[in-house]
Amino acid sequence: MRPKPIALRDYLKYLKKKGLVGYGRKSGSHERFDYPEPERKLLRPLTVDHHYDEVPSLHIVTGLMTLGISYEQFLEELVEFGIVKRKGGKGKKK
Repeated sequence: MRPKPIALRDYLKYLKKKGLVGYGRKSGSHERFDYPEPERKLLRPLTVDHHYDEVPSLHIVTGLMTLGISYEQFLEELVEFGIVKRKGGKGKKK
């Protein structure tokens, strides 16, 4: 499945629900996110560009690689966290 762009506000909500904290903007437009706990720190901070209304699919893919999760897991967590609604009415899980 090819990733699709997501609204910036939804992506930022997702990162915060995952426990990541934004810690300052680099050169005014890029905000860096990482876990606040030293034992959970990422190998490199996840960077989000605030110039876009939607986060491009390439940025989503690289961010998910940094977090160590798949795109499918990302989509499931968006629904689980209540950020987006599940699409398609068929085959709903009970």
